Amino acid sequence: MATPTKAVERLMADCHLPASLAHHRPGALSGGQQRRLALARALARRPEVLLLDEPTAGLDAALRDEITALLRRLATEHGLAVVMASHDPDVVEKCADMVVALATGDAPYAPYVPGAPYVPGAPSAPRSRPPNAPITLPEGLRAENLHVAFSHRGHTHQALAGADFHAPTGSATGITGPSGCGKTTLLRTLAGLQAPQSGTLTWDGRPLPAPVRKRSRDMQRRIQFVPQNPLGALNPARTIGATLARPLRLHRIVGVREMPARVGGLLDAVGLPGDFAHRYPHELSGGQRQRASIARALATEPDLLLCDEVTSALDPATATAVLDLLAHLRATRQLTLVLVSHETDLIGGYTDTVHLLRGGRVVRPAAPCEDAASA
Repeated sequence: MATPTKAVERLMADCHLPASLAHHRPGALSGGQQRRLALARALARRPEVLLLDEPTAGLDAALRDEITALLRRLATEHGLAVVMASHDPDVVEKCADMVVALATGDAPYAPYVPGAPYVPGAPSAPRSRPPNAPITLPEGLRAENLHVAFSHRGHTHQALAGADFHAPTGSATGITGPSGCGKTTLLRTLAGLQAPQSGTLTWDGRPLPAPVRKRSRDMQRRIQFVPQNPLGALNPARTIGATLARPLRLHRIVGVREMPARVGGLLDAVGLPGDFAHRYPHELSGGQRQRASIARALATEPDLLLCDEVTSALDPATATAVLDLLAHLRATRQLTLVLVSHETDLIGGYTDTVHLLRGGRVVRPAAPCEDAASA
């Protein structure tokens, strides 16, 4: 009989997780690693039926194919019944014996064209980069020589190793790379949610404190983070309206009397009906929750949005619609955008530059058709 330690190592190996990560807390793992950890935890119970909600979301193409093959093997070798919800037709085709397609009456958003009004309705389509998109602009957010390591029980994982990054004012900058390469850690460090062991941050040429609690209220307002999992930004015990009202109140954006109108305006800005203010997060679809999460970030009237894999669990049409929304917001609100994604081809048309992160460092701009798995 295998010892608990050996059993844990075997489960992690089955889900393509390094054994060393067993000693780290979940917060030190990337979004893709957290999804594989959740799969390993479910398998530890030796189930007969496995219910999986978007198990490959947030994974690069190589890991997605490995997890798909793993699920097929588990189903065959262990007589396991797998019910999987997925927006990815390629995963479904490779993995499923039977497919049930669920449809919705909601029409996806029309692609945004610079200079045109943003109107929901027509089917969304792939979008090419605007011909007059800015390439280089001065100042903005800059990080130099960032080092971040996670240690637990004598084990150390180096997430960032001398990472440099620059998001010029008014630009849209992409960050790509394989699962676990440090994309989320870099974004959380820029947001002030993860303190680096060393390195510097500047905003418009002025020093920017690394921990968010040491930043001024105005700097906290101007830099906002949109997490990969929208439920991380939406309190399940609060209505969407209450969630949007909280930053309005904390940063004194509007008075109490103007609060309902501003909440309605935020919902309208992200294409959600006004009555969604009375709904709870669990009553929204994945795409609607992501838009609500973006609305929460917009409540403070920020200058910079840091978006972490905001399309990873969305179907292609909804993913394109969310990126169209961000492009519209960038144009109309003069926002600076940083988009993290393992899908270079998806964000390439919405950004001025896409940087490749590998081994905890930004090594070079990513080629237009280079996928994260090739890093």
